Amino acid sequence: MSFPRIVDGKPLITHRGERLEFRLVANQRVFEATFNVNPTDLFEGTERRILIPPTVDEPTPAPLP
Repeated sequence: MSFPRIVDGKPLITHRGERLEFRLVANQRVFEATFNVNPTDLFEGTERRILIPPTVDEPTPAPLP
């Protein structure tokens, strides 16, 4: 996912560590997340490439009962 830096000519995020709440409803399931965003983390729209980290965290399996 990406978020724009500017919406209607105004910055979307203006303060460091601003709290962002995200909610997605898909196939009758609800996914919610809350995280902090800094203005420098958002794209300007002039980027020619987006770098994706080479590693992705793997979930830890839950122990069996």
